[in-house]
Amino acid sequence: MKRFLIISLFLLNILFLSAQTDGVSINRTGADPDSSAILDIQSSTKGLLIPRMDSSSRIAISNPAEGLMVYDSTTQSFWYYQQAWQELGENIPAEVRDADGDTYVQVEATADEDTIRLGVKGREVVTIDSAAMKVRANLFAGRAFEGSSSRSVNGPTGASTRAVGDSRPGWQSFTSPVTGKLDFIQLYFGFPFEPSYTIRIYEGEGTGGNLLSTTNISPRNALAWKQISFPDEIVLNKGAVYTIGFSSVKSIGFKTGNSYPGGRSNRSPDQDFMFRGNVFADSYGFSVVGGNVGIGTDNPVHALEVVGEVQVSSLSGVGARMVVADSAGELTTQPLPGSTLSLLQDADNDTRVQVEANPDEDIIRFSVAGSEAFQLSPWGVLSDGTFQSNYSGPLPDSGAGTRMMWVPQKAAFRVGRVTLDQWNLSQVGDRSSVVGGNNNVASAVDAFVGGGLRNVASGSQSFVGGGRQNNASGLEAFVGGGDENTASGSEAFVG
Repeated sequence: MKRFLIISLFLLNILFLSAQTDGVSINRTGADPDSSAILDIQSSTKGLLIPRMDSSSRIAISNPAEGLMVYDSTTQSFWYYQQAWQELGENIPAEVRDADGDTYVQVEATADEDTIRLGVKGREVVTIDSAAMKVRANLFAGRAFEGSSSRSVNGPTGASTRAVGDSRPGWQSFTSPVTGKLDFIQLYFGFPFEPSYTIRIYEGEGTGGNLLSTTNISPRNALAWKQISFPDEIVLNKGAVYTIGFSSVKSIGFKTGNSYPGGRSNRSPDQDFMFRGNVFADSYGFSVVGGNVGIGTDNPVHALEVVGEVQVSSLSGVGARMVVADSAGELTTQPLPGSTLSLLQDADNDTRVQVEANPDEDIIRFSVAGSEAFQLSPWGVLSDGTFQSNYSGPLPDSGAGTRMMWVPQKAAFRVGRVTLDQWNLSQVGDRSSVVGGNNNVASAVDAFVGGGLRNVASGSQSFVGGGRQNNASGLEAFVGGGDENTASGSEAFVG
């Protein structure tokens, strides 16, 4: 009995098992149990081994308590009892819904569908599968500004003057060097200063613009910079002007000589209060790698495909304008042709409309296939061309119609109306003219018809002045007018 007692005391001394009224600890240090634990086991070299058994033994446990846990050697996993035996790590729900069931995240509506769905207020707004993510709602990709890339706003530094006795309000404008979130600003204070100052940030120059944020500060050190943060997120745009407003300018340092050209103070255009600041410049939207983005369509076939209207609010300008990019990739807008552009042309630059080839010449030029075909000026209309012997076409138009047609390759001119083929290529003589009427034909070289109805000048250098159904078929034949006259001999004349 004595030997058993000694061995027991020795073992307890090794394990430092400590029992208190509110818990038990097992450790090698003698530490008391944690106040929140009924059993506190501490070790840096060993673990806790809970009862191990096969599945049949686990199932055979009589009246298992809620929360009872064992290790099942058959399934090689932990099991716990909660109204029934549950395998730890199994039975993860495939769907999570809110209390009224209309907002949810669902993993596979059917077996092996491999699709994740997000629903809000009873409407499925996002689906994700191996091919695409589809968003059926407005998608906002805003900017997230990080401190890893920042830019300074540096006002005047160095020796300064300070308004010791001036307690009037004041302000200092500045220009943002980058688009980003304002991190902080600093003001340089002399002595004596006010017990507290109200500092505001405005859009634009002066304190009449939109108020962005307000804060209060109490300087502690004289002849030192005071760092100022604002409670609201202030997003600055590159090149835009903003203003720092002070409830009092007392002892805030300032310099003369326009030492900060990006802004001014309320005191004078050539005076600036001593300030500096920091802007977080990193901005991110969203990116798509190895796929297409569709807006208004479920099946985009291009890198970006938009069905519907697009509005870009950060670009300036009103009216019909086009977006252009500079060498740095910055986007701006320019007016469409008709305001500042003087040239429209096709991809290979051989067909174009040019407004003034030289300053103030007041000529609009139309070129086709590399040749200038038409000019419009205050002095009239000019159409140039090149005559081609035995020209085989095409013509500007053929068949029936009412038109004016100039064919420079044949030096031929037509004005009037035809109902059949009277002005097709075979009926248009070189250097011939028809200057009015209906269904008139000048089919020979240098032939002329002045007007009328169904007149024909088919002889070389023949002439029909007008009338109806007259025919000048001889060489240099002439019909002055009338009805159904014929001049068929060489130099024949019908007055």
